[in-house]
Amino acid sequence: MLFLDITREQLLPLMPKGGRCAEIGVASGAFSQKIRESVAPSRLHLIDPWVHQADTAYAADENNLAQAEQDARFRNVTAMFAPQVADGSVVIHRAFSADAARDIPDGSLTFVYIDGDHTTDVVRADLETYSRKIEDAGFILGHDYANHPGARAQNMGVIEAVNAFVMDTDFDFVFLTRETWPTYVLARPGNAHLASVMGALLMMSVKMTEVTGFPHTTRFSQSIVRLGDTVRVLPRFEPVAR
Repeated sequence: MLFLDITREQLLPLMPKGGRCAEIGVASGAFSQKIRESVAPSRLHLIDPWVHQADTAYAADENNLAQAEQDARFRNVTAMFAPQVADGSVVIHRAFSADAARDIPDGSLTFVYIDGDHTTDVVRADLETYSRKIEDAGFILGHDYANHPGARAQNMGVIEAVNAFVMDTDFDFVFLTRETWPTYVLARPGNAHLASVMGALLMMSVKMTEVTGFPHTTRFSQSIVRLGDTVRVLPRFEPVAR
């Protein structure tokens, strides 16, 4: 795995252009717009139920807004992408990810970006379901691979779900961005697009750190460091305790 000193916004343009993609967890649509601008997909599936969830498991989730605010977000996203919806390049699914998957053929996506429900069980279910939706040379990307106190306070289980998925399947963990809320990238062995992505990273002179045995024998964690009035989140890679 390569630990990349870039943001998810800088990572996006390295993905294959003109393909079909999906974003799970649209919220206000800000990152959806970045996807559209960066990779010019022929079709972009935007998936979000825009519904308040009363379950206590989601009480601390910052995006679990009141229903009126969820409805307003849906209206705003619909208006934002109205021209693309009209020409068919954007499809908005107001649905949970498992339900929206029924409308997306297996093997049809260039990549999926998973940023919806962050609990361990749902992230794992999204990984399993949407791994079938991407083509052989496709990518799975996802947000919030984090376990600092802010992530734990929101009951996030992304790290646990992604690690278990990689160890149980043939997917490789290929990239992780160096951010407070990192983005991970998974791909199948022999992915035909990886060489061009690596070439682009080298052309950009991106600082990269190779982490071996990840996540099988090496794990990632984050800690908070206070330097005066400044708070920093520091990443750490450590061998798995045996």
